[in-house]
Amino acid sequence: MHSNLEGNIGAGNTSGFGLYLDDTRFLSVFELKVNGRPPLLLSSVADRDYMAHIELTNVDVWEGDTLLIPQETLSIRRVRSIKNALYERIRVKNYNGFETLVELEISVAADFLHMFEVRGQRPARKGKHLMPKTTESGVKLAYLGGDNVFRESTVEFSIPPDEIIVGLDKTTAKLSAVVSPGGEFEVDLKVIPSGSVETDGATFTLDQVKEELSASYSEWETQSARVTTDNELFNKVLERGMKDLRALSRPHAESPPLAETSPDEPVGSPPRPRALHSAVKGLRCTLCSSPWRQRQAEKATRQTSGLFTSAAALHDMMLNGIESGTSLARNRLPNSLLRPHPHTAEGVEDRGRPDLGGLSGDTDCLKAA
Repeated sequence: MHSNLEGNIGAGNTSGFGLYLDDTRFLSVFELKVNGRPPLLLSSVADRDYMAHIELTNVDVWEGDTLLIPQETLSIRRVRSIKNALYERIRVKNYNGFETLVELEISVAADFLHMFEVRGQRPARKGKHLMPKTTESGVKLAYLGGDNVFRESTVEFSIPPDEIIVGLDKTTAKLSAVVSPGGEFEVDLKVIPSGSVETDGATFTLDQVKEELSASYSEWETQSARVTTDNELFNKVLERGMKDLRALSRPHAESPPLAETSPDEPVGSPPRPRALHSAVKGLRCTLCSSPWRQRQAEKATRQTSGLFTSAAALHDMMLNGIESGTSLARNRLPNSLLRPHPHTAEGVEDRGRPDLGGLSGDTDCLKAA
């Protein structure tokens, strides 16, 4: 799931926002309005890859010259998680001293584009979008692809919508409630792509998904190797990368290992240090992103790519008994090993070393905790 900081996926966005499964976008529009207006962003946090917390508030709501709901008197919280489907809870709390009519509008659409089409590539054969079908609890968005594969996104609400306005460009569900002073209006929704485990009959709630994923991530972090340095920024890059590896992993009997061994190496040879390199290259925010965070991730990747190239070179030299005669002081790396890989040297200073904020030149090796 890739959205803006408000948690929305705007129609016609060019940033690749959407809900993806098997490289196909099953949700291309996902917008929330409160009393007909987009809410204001207060904060957006997705430090845990499987969950996002988004805090919003309302703008002034007028009816003619009458102010019905003053700005910042409704607390709007969006909590979402992903496990085979997208789960979201929208909670609106009324801080006014009077009863308030809260109207939610949730618009959805699915273009079912392949990831390469999202990036601009033209499809060999175009498919056909089918008219959305309403159900008692939501709507089904369907598509018959040029490959004759039927794909579908099922949107379900915990409360039957008051009204569903169907259209090919987008479908809007409207839900409303009169909220007493200090009271709350809460709606859960679920977006299930065809082919996910959910379509096989298994059903979950947001609370169940949060509990299961929290335990799974804790187990992953406990069993994973840990690497620490004396550079705080670099430690955060490693930690972020390890979390992303867990988010990108999908249990499968034939899944290749993260660390690779060359076919020419004997069985039992130490794996090459590529898992950490993948961890850095995999920097991304699964649930909520922004151009600033993307630029920070790209910068961190450029700054650290040379070090991981050096780690691979050092690994090879150690296995070969350092026959080249290069001298290695204890816990030190020679300058020659700190030069970035030629394909990842973009943005690196002319002196040929990545700017690692205190880790350039002859420096201490990474220390395993």
